Amino acid sequence: MCGASTPFQFKTPRNDDLIEQELEDDDFLNITTNTLILEERIRKMEVEKEILNQVGYLSKYMCKNVNKKVNKSKIT
Repeated sequence: MCGASTPFQFKTPRNDDLIEQELEDDDFLNITTNTLILEERIRKMEVEKEILNQVGYLSKYMCKNVNKKVNKSKIT
């Protein structure tokens, strides 16, 4: 179907959908949804995962180089 938009509806949030969040630098109390908090955690975890993958790749590369140098030193 061309031009069809996805249906949506406004829902009244339940009490367990909302979370109070104290901001570190301010004296404000932030009220947000549980979904937003979880999405932010997922984004942070994805960034951390990417960093860990890069560190793992660099570690493997460095290990291969060390093994090559050790093998060369054994030959000579």
